[in-house]
Amino acid sequence: MGGTHSSLPSVPEVEVPLYDLCVGKDICTIESYVRNCVDVNKMEGDLKETALQAAVRNSEYDFVKILLSHPDIDPNAESYYRNTPLLEACRLNNREIVRLLLSHPKVDMNYLSPLGSACDAGHVELVKELLELDGIDVNSENFKTPFYASVLRKRVEIVKLLLNDERVDVNHLHDGKESALHRVCGYHSDFEMLNILLSSDRIDVNVPSGPEHLGDSGHTPLHIAIRNNHLHIVERLLSEPEIDLNKTNSVDQTPFEQALRNYDNSFVCALLKHPKLTMDVERLSLFLRYSTDKELVVLLCGALEIPAEELYKYNETMLLTYVNKTTKKSAKAP
Repeated sequence: MGGTHSSLPSVPEVEVPLYDLCVGKDICTIESYVRNCVDVNKMEGDLKETALQAAVRNSEYDFVKILLSHPDIDPNAESYYRNTPLLEACRLNNREIVRLLLSHPKVDMNYLSPLGSACDAGHVELVKELLELDGIDVNSENFKTPFYASVLRKRVEIVKLLLNDERVDVNHLHDGKESALHRVCGYHSDFEMLNILLSSDRIDVNVPSGPEHLGDSGHTPLHIAIRNNHLHIVERLLSEPEIDLNKTNSVDQTPFEQALRNYDNSFVCALLKHPKLTMDVERLSLFLRYSTDKELVVLLCGALEIPAEELYKYNETMLLTYVNKTTKKSAKAP
């Protein structure tokens, strides 16, 4: 083999990317070019990537194998667009090249979360294979954890796999702000995924959001569902045995107190039916005093067992009505 190589050409002294130079060549020629290359990790081409990254992207197994044999190869080289060979192989679901890369002693199996890439792309069998690896970090982040990415992309089978893996932090706050459960209860509501998450006893149904999420922090998923006017999600959360209706956020507001500020009294009615709800007249007094929603005030006072004839004592609008009626009666009196 060595004698054969000596007669083969070295890399031409022209600005041609190593990968492009080797396209269409036989294995021996490629081996010679790679062996004689001055910088095997040089970023080249429009994508500013190494020859190894280009070979992986184009599923060139033999070329990948030759490049990995070079003593100076950096198998973790990151392209201009934050891509690595292993990340790309996982995205493409090329399991043969994934295994080849993982066999290299320099490969970092957790750098930029190749597992997250496979989860995001929905490659179930590859995810199973990666989860079996010793040293795999199941919570490694590349903008998103594998679990959060799977929930976001609605990869149902992968979500179930990860829920059953005790190593996975299923309550992790993405970007320090929201959990996967917050996400499915929020603006982009997903009732099917909500049911899948709540089927696991590892999900914290009362997990508080992180700093500056929606302007403040400490929102539970119930806070989020109410804030986003998702009544069906609120009702589903209320069916959970561990739900805490009295947990406050960073501005000392319970889910019920947030519901009072919605324009739809259906949320208040749903919460009032729950046996765990506790209400404090003192906490609600300010709202009761200034609310102009008579229907809601009557509803609340009924729940607080305040007699109807005493409503005017708690609400300014009703107080004015009471005063006006009393004044008119006095004026009519002989």
